[in-house]
Amino acid sequence: MTSGGQNLLSEWKEINWTTFILGLAIVGLEAGSIYMYKVGWNINTGYIVKALILSIALIAVGYFLYQEQFSMTKAAGIAVCLIGIFLINK
Repeated sequence: MTSGGQNLLSEWKEINWTTFILGLAIVGLEAGSIYMYKVGWNINTGYIVKALILSIALIAVGYFLYQEQFSMTKAAGIAVCLIGIFLINK
């Protein structure tokens, strides 16, 4: 029983699902970092690539799920990051 006298299973149904998704995303990002370094990526390069991919994913989530506008500033930011990745690998 819970403190309010409710059944524990009925309380589980009222939990917000976004907290679980956020937890899975954080665990996935950290596990991805560990595996990335395990296969031989440099720490500085790996972090930059991970941050770029995460930024692009967040822009896509904002555009498709929250109807945020895709501006030229965001496009320029992505372009600068991609140029930076190109220069690092050169």
